[in-house]
Amino acid sequence: RGVNYGGRFIPERYLELPGTPQLFDGIHPPSRVLGRPVHDVSLCDLGAAPDAAHRLATFLDTSIQGAHFERIAELGFNTVRLPLGYWNVVDISSDDERPWAVPPSMRSRCRALERIMPAARYRHWIDQVFTFARKSGLRVLLDFHAAPGGQAANVFTGCDQGEGNVFFNSDWNKDLSLRAIGALASICASHGSTCYGIELLNEPAGTQGPASMVRGDLDRAVLLEFYRRAMKEVRQHVGQDTPVIINEWPEWLPWWMNQEPFSFKEYGQVVFSSHLYYYGPYVQDQAVARRNHGYDLHLLRSFYLSTRYDVMVTEYAMSGHGSGSPSTDPFEYYRFANWFVHELNRYGIGSMVWNFDAAACAWGPVAAQRVGRDVIDWRSIFAGTASDTHGELRF
Repeated sequence: RGVNYGGRFIPERYLELPGTPQLFDGIHPPSRVLGRPVHDVSLCDLGAAPDAAHRLATFLDTSIQGAHFERIAELGFNTVRLPLGYWNVVDISSDDERPWAVPPSMRSRCRALERIMPAARYRHWIDQVFTFARKSGLRVLLDFHAAPGGQAANVFTGCDQGEGNVFFNSDWNKDLSLRAIGALASICASHGSTCYGIELLNEPAGTQGPASMVRGDLDRAVLLEFYRRAMKEVRQHVGQDTPVIINEWPEWLPWWMNQEPFSFKEYGQVVFSSHLYYYGPYVQDQAVARRNHGYDLHLLRSFYLSTRYDVMVTEYAMSGHGSGSPSTDPFEYYRFANWFVHELNRYGIGSMVWNFDAAACAWGPVAAQRVGRDVIDWRSIFAGTASDTHGELRF
């Protein structure tokens, strides 16, 4: 019963959290990197501003509030997923021996990102999230959302690197990622039972699986070896029972089914997670909206039934069905949320909606009082008392 608390440490402009206009005022990204289009401004672009640290500190003070966690708990959620970047938890002191794995046009942006403020300063807000969560009876999943070099080209890595440009796969970037994962595990250990676990790498490039790989997609054999090293790093700080979570797109799950399982003795509790999104024109027919997730749900079910792993969905959304306006959007979000949560529970141990809040309520359906015409009664959904008069579709 989880919710993402995204857009704080790695701001994404589309969420339009309070303070976003001031954060990025006057900041502009390059139009291209290596000839590939850059789609939006990123935190690394802010880093070049002389007042970047002040802007970001003000944004974090504004966007992290104890009242958010009280509302999350009141609605029946029990876990908060916190996306973090490598620069939030480790410092890179010098360029002297750095074997750059990104092109020259990216280097100043990377260093600007890393120099906004030291990791020790970010720790104040990270600990604040844990304090708010503990007081509200919630647990926190630490999500390694952004790796050096970018495990994807998306702005959620802290830097929109240009479409298809992914630079994660170098020894230096992977070693630095291991340092960051170790730091996350140390933070987790310091907060005891309030920390649920560690998610190793958010949305590695390659959404379509091994049959449709394109430029920038990461080799899963490389990731497999990286995850083995990462899990051993985590176990230096937390016990075998603390979940270590491998995030993967649904179409890659069959590949993982064919790999030798991670043993509990060597790696501890390993859980897989996936993300389910619909991208396309608005779909307002309830049956069609559900069927759009049919193949991904089939892949989740097959993985769950055919492996020894628990599986969860750490991102799904109410987006893709309309504006979310109560006056113009007739989509039945409550029914859809009720169906989605229980469908995900059939073949896993839970799910986490993206996101807690956003200016567009379909992207922030927990903070929103209404999504479309509906009040989403999350507590009733989780309790199993919400009804769907048209029945659930099965796949």
